[in-house]
Amino acid sequence: MGKHRAVRAGGNDCVRLGGGMLLGALASGALAIGALSSAGLANASCASAGGFNSGSGTGGSTCTTTDRGDLAIGIGPNTTATASGGFNTAIATGNGATASAGGGTHNTALATGTGAGALAVGDGNYASVNGNSTAASGSATAAAVGTNNRAVVFGNGSFASAVGTRNNALVVGRDSVASAGGPTVGSAGNNQTATAFGDRVTRINNGPFGRPTPAVAAKR
Repeated sequence: MGKHRAVRAGGNDCVRLGGGMLLGALASGALAIGALSSAGLANASCASAGGFNSGSGTGGSTCTTTDRGDLAIGIGPNTTATASGGFNTAIATGNGATASAGGGTHNTALATGTGAGALAVGDGNYASVNGNSTAASGSATAAAVGTNNRAVVFGNGSFASAVGTRNNALVVGRDSVASAGGPTVGSAGNNQTATAFGDRVTRINNGPFGRPTPAVAAKR
């Protein structure tokens, strides 16, 4: 992937937009999980809960859980959903989508889109991606690893990572990167925020919503 183009936004507008979209993603994720308790489950390619009904479903899909409170659902061909450790939720929707939640408890991974990937590992993490893979960047991916991290992607081929403790990463755009945690993409840190708005943008620990520092151009 080539260099990303920096995009800056006004302070107050970005506060409202960034904070609102992250809260909206969390709310929509909760609604999606609630909806799947009825009609969604009936249309699932595979489903597993609490260690039961694990394994292959229709269309090459695989759902796996290991412990009480775990839920894994795959909707669409070749989906993979894995929840392990207790009270973790993984939902993959779209051809080849992958969602994995585990390594602790109370993690949520939601992957929606062709080839999309969501990873939530540790305790209390939330990873949500809504986008398709692209030729330039590959799959749209969200990864939240550690404790109480949030990583959210809206856009094709984009990547958000929140690694460490209490980090938040948000991408809205195509083939862009937001990394909250350590000084390099995907590294660990604490209490950081990264927001990337627009196409082919890279942001690393660029401060609270609406107060960005200059972007760091990088290749993925």
